[in-house]
Amino acid sequence: MCSYCGHRIDVDLQGSEQALTQDEINALHCPDCELVLDQIILEIANGSNTGNLKISRCSNCLGIFVEREILDQILDHNVRQPSEINHRLLNNLVESNRSQPKDWRYRPCPVCRTLMHRKLQGQRSGVVVDSCREHGLWLDSGELRQLMEWSRAGGEKLDQEHREQEKINNQIVNDKIE
Repeated sequence: MCSYCGHRIDVDLQGSEQALTQDEINALHCPDCELVLDQIILEIANGSNTGNLKISRCSNCLGIFVEREILDQILDHNVRQPSEINHRLLNNLVESNRSQPKDWRYRPCPVCRTLMHRKLQGQRSGVVVDSCREHGLWLDSGELRQLMEWSRAGGEKLDQEHREQEKINNQIVNDKIE
C-alpha cells in the first residue's frame, strides 16, 4: 500500500520487461521473419454470392498464410478456367526463375508452430508450398500470382485429369491384386 496516497501497489509484476496482450499471444508469426502477420480480408463477389476471405500476410517478406479452401476460392474467383491447356505457358512457368530450387528449410506453421511439409501445389505449377495438414498453406511472395498464371494456362485442369487417371490406374492395380 502506498504510504502517500493509500492505493495498492502492484508488486507482483515488478521487473517484467514486457507484457503481452491477448491479441499478441494469439497472433500468427511469419515462419521466416518471425514478425506478426497482418490479417487481410478479401471481399469477393461471385454472382449473387458475396463473402469475405481471411488471409494472413507478412509485411516484410510478403509471404501469405491461407487455408487450403480459401486458396481454392481465390483461384476460382480470380481465374477463368480455359477451354484448353496451354502446354507452352505451363513449360515456361516450370522453367521460370521462381520455380528453380532455392535454399530452403522446413518452416514452422504460423498457428501450431510444428514444421510444415513441402509439396508441389498441382502438377507442373512450379510452386512448392509449405503445408500444415491442420491449418493451411504458406506461399512465398509471388507464388500466388504463379498459381493464378498456372490455373489460367490450364494447369488446374491438367492436374485434375492427372488425378483422375491415377485413380483409374490404382483401381486397375487393386483389381489385379484381388
